[in-house]
Amino acid sequence: MSGFNKTAAALAAEAAGTNATLIGLIYKGHEQYSPSSMYSGELPDLAFNAVAMAIFFVFTLWQLCLYGYFKNNFYGISTVLYLVGQAIGYLGRLLSVSDLSGLSLNNENYFLLQFCSLTISPNFYNAAMYTQYAKVLFTYSTTRENLFRLNVFGKRLQPSLISLFFIATDITCLVIQGIGGGVEGTSLNTKDSNGLVIGNHIFIAGLAIQTFSMSLFALVFTKLCYNIFVRQRLEYISNNGLYERYNIPSSYSVEKSFFAPWRWYKIIKALPLEAISEEVVTLNTSYFNKKQARIFKTYPLAIFFAFGFAVIRCIYRLIELADGGFGGYLITHEHFLVALDFVPLATSAMIMCIYSEGLVYTKRGLTELYFIKEASHRGLGAWRQLGCEFRYFFGLKVDEDELDAKYQQILRERAGKESLGFVDNEDENVNNGLFRKSTEYRNAVDEDMNSPWWKFKVGNKKMDLEELNDYDEEKKSDSLKSRRDSMEDGFDVNKDHDLPRLS
Repeated sequence: MSGFNKTAAALAAEAAGTNATLIGLIYKGHEQYSPSSMYSGELPDLAFNAVAMAIFFVFTLWQLCLYGYFKNNFYGISTVLYLVGQAIGYLGRLLSVSDLSGLSLNNENYFLLQFCSLTISPNFYNAAMYTQYAKVLFTYSTTRENLFRLNVFGKRLQPSLISLFFIATDITCLVIQGIGGGVEGTSLNTKDSNGLVIGNHIFIAGLAIQTFSMSLFALVFTKLCYNIFVRQRLEYISNNGLYERYNIPSSYSVEKSFFAPWRWYKIIKALPLEAISEEVVTLNTSYFNKKQARIFKTYPLAIFFAFGFAVIRCIYRLIELADGGFGGYLITHEHFLVALDFVPLATSAMIMCIYSEGLVYTKRGLTELYFIKEASHRGLGAWRQLGCEFRYFFGLKVDEDELDAKYQQILRERAGKESLGFVDNEDENVNNGLFRKSTEYRNAVDEDMNSPWWKFKVGNKKMDLEELNDYDEEKKSDSLKSRRDSMEDGFDVNKDHDLPRLS
């Protein structure tokens, strides 16, 4: 820094006017102080930004591979867009370093590229996380009654509407931030300082809404986890008077414990969920190894921490822009970006690479969740499903029996055989409000699992009539064998018998 006078350089640059070559020579070796620099006195660190870009590109490639294998469209595409946006943002910072060192006066575009990419792309990550509320809820709600009991808003506001609300808010934030970025870009090109201020205010408004919605979702998801893992245990202990047996103080009431998170670990360790019910989850996890089972069980906690880091970063970005805009203290000192933007988001991205949706649930689990959700909504399409949930939300009447009957009809039509039933009497069935174990459910999951990886698609709705007929014949054969083994008098296995059908 010795021998360089910023005040004298600024006066010389002002006298040089638009002579780019002369201005470049004045600031040679001190390009960060050039009036062309949008970084206001601090040149981005080359090594850090190169490493950050490489890390997010590696994460992007990993999530691309997972998406290609699991075919989970919304989560996979949203996650990839988020990660590639972060990588492009750090690429913009790298290009800014090269541009400034090359004595160019055109680094405004690179500055805007890095700023908009790093600030806007996490909206895609949020959208992916918002869909996990429904997946976690359907995973642990083994009956429709449990679905309403464990859901944070009960029957009134159900998972699809909750996800829709947060995703709609996310899109709104994306649009507002995009408008702010457009205004700032135009203002940079036209050297309009007032336009920059207006664009910055628009960006702040988008970030403020985003910070609020993310904080609200973090609270809602925390309450869901409390309902599943803590409240169920407390209700069981309280209803059966088992406080002494499990060494839980009687003061640990359901009403007060949500606001006392320091009690949660003691309650969770006191008894396993299996002590409350034999069927803890709706998915078939019997084929999970120990590592897979551990990832599956800790998934809600991973979401909580990963999303929590993203909330910290969003709060930082809001304060950063509110503190003087592009000339503020936070935005002009890169170590704040490193500590409060890169570290939280890189940590969050690493967690979600380990706990990616497909790795947690596996192909079969994702397919099972699809059919569990479909059975919960009685086969309604997306728009009719939302319409039904709107009726619940506004307290309007919903004919549950009619929905159940229509769903049974849908199942028959899929098979193309009116007389073929889909739900065994000994199994849980739709009309009793349970989500799994129907014949249609088992066969649909198996069909998806047997598809080649390039044809696999989560929730394949096509049913194979021949496969169902084979199942029907298998049931006949089992019934014949059972009757033969029972040594019934006068029973002839070679004669035709009227055997019960699958209904």
